[in-house]
Amino acid sequence: MSPILQMRGVEVCYDRAIHVLHGLNLHVPEKGIVALLGPNGAGKSTTLKAISNLLKAERGAVTNGSILFEGSPIVGKNPAFLVRSGIFQVMEGRRLFTQLTVEENLRTGAYSRASSSLSANLELVYQYFPRLAERRRQKAGYLSGGEQQMVAIGRSLMAQPKLVLLDEPSMGLAPILVQEIFGIIQNLNKQEGLSVLLAEQNAVMALSIVQYGFVMDNGRVAMEGPAEELRRDQSVKEFYLGASEKGEHQSYAAILQRKRMAARERQREAAGH
Repeated sequence: MSPILQMRGVEVCYDRAIHVLHGLNLHVPEKGIVALLGPNGAGKSTTLKAISNLLKAERGAVTNGSILFEGSPIVGKNPAFLVRSGIFQVMEGRRLFTQLTVEENLRTGAYSRASSSLSANLELVYQYFPRLAERRRQKAGYLSGGEQQMVAIGRSLMAQPKLVLLDEPSMGLAPILVQEIFGIIQNLNKQEGLSVLLAEQNAVMALSIVQYGFVMDNGRVAMEGPAEELRRDQSVKEFYLGASEKGEHQSYAAILQRKRMAARERQREAAGH
């Protein structure tokens, strides 16, 4: 499948001085679902905001490289234009209108679409999130964290997107709710052909539903490959599950360096015998 999204050599700088992304390359196939993995500070959220052009509010900017959506450059395009074009970002932390009802929150996602499609879009959301149909008249501020995440994703569907950018959808949720929501994301991809770029720290869950993944470390792609390969890769496992003897997070590069040194030591020991 041809990519719906391509990032080539993208660099992002905050306050014209702080470089966060360093020559980032990634792609999302049309009707594909891709994971963007990494710890806090790796640059995942910045990557999504670079695509949806939400950096300006944080005094950030794409300073080099290109971002193509369906083959057309989109760096610097107005965020509202990008939503109309088919890109919708579900922000970290849900960011609902807590005093509005569930249905009112969902309707805010449809501002860029014709009113004639509103009922059909609502029915699609309620089909995938039947719990929201039961709570459609309840204020969003009284929902559980999992239900709020459902509203946030449902609101994106109201815009009839081609590509959804999901930023840490599992954050703060119980494992059983994470599993439910990730299952719905996978179904939307398979049944509706929705392209998804999923930024996540929960690598185990993310790699269970995506087809391809990119592992980020310090603003760069440290590794990429099919989800099955990444699940089996010992270095990826250590990157997420391992820590140094002092309890500090190990960078992917440090893990690889340590492995190379250990391999050389084994070779020297074998030669000595």
